[in-house]
Amino acid sequence: MMRKNLLLVVAFAVSVAPVLAQQPGTGPQGHSGKDYKRDMNEFKWQELKTPPDLPDLPQYSGNAKYKQGTASPNARGGTAFSLVYTSKDPSNQVIDWYSRTLSQYKWNVQQSKSGTMISARKGKNFCTVSTTMRSDLKSVCDFIITFREDR
Repeated sequence: MMRKNLLLVVAFAVSVAPVLAQQPGTGPQGHSGKDYKRDMNEFKWQELKTPPDLPDLPQYSGNAKYKQGTASPNARGGTAFSLVYTSKDPSNQVIDWYSRTLSQYKWNVQQSKSGTMISARKGKNFCTVSTTMRSDLKSVCDFIITFREDR
């Protein structure tokens, strides 16, 4: 059975390879040279040593420490951020705080059924907050904030 699956994968790869092949010197979707380099610059992420001040997005008031973050200032449509924090607070407390606080800041907030993530929109801006419990320490969670500042 395993051999049959492997043969199917190889047959599929061989059959689609000519379709996926690019002309020499071109990038994805036929972009070439200068256009390809410009498009690739849109997706370059820059490391952030400190968390940025984001419009109408308050910093968590509980026990949290900034770990790392990245920004893509040239992302299509606007600047994108990804920020990682660690907290000694339980993940449900972090999510509840963001849900309440963003609602107070007039964000349209929706919470996942699992209760470990929220998404919010205000005007053209969009953010998510998601949490994960750290397996090495039961009382510690990590949370990630993604933010898109549309132009």
